[in-house]
Amino acid sequence: MQVSVTVTPDEDGDDVRSLRISLAAEEDLAGRVAIEPAAQKPGSLGGVVDTLLVSLISAGAVTAFTRVLIVWIRHQTSDAKVVMRKPDGTEVEISAQRVRGLSPEALTAMTEHMTKSIESNGQVPQ
Repeated sequence: MQVSVTVTPDEDGDDVRSLRISLAAEEDLAGRVAIEPAAQKPGSLGGVVDTLLVSLISAGAVTAFTRVLIVWIRHQTSDAKVVMRKPDGTEVEISAQRVRGLSPEALTAMTEHMTKSIESNGQVPQ
């Protein structure tokens, strides 16, 4: 299953690039994270990088993805929001503001909930 990931606000694409580096460093996701450039508007010099495409080929990859995502967003200094879109159009959203103050137990529960949300009807091999 491939999910698309957007980060807002991200006017210059730095947050998407930073998240890509964090995800690609994870062994279960190595080689499975790609940047999809924004569509170029007529008369502009180029589009801002705004979407990541992540191939989640196993349950372990989904767990690694959600774990890295939560750690990454928790360390953002802005009020970033990440939206993941599954192939069926279902969206899962997480915000830095919501994650910052969570206890370790609550973070674990959030990771498990997000993993189940992504896996449900997503045809991820177990």
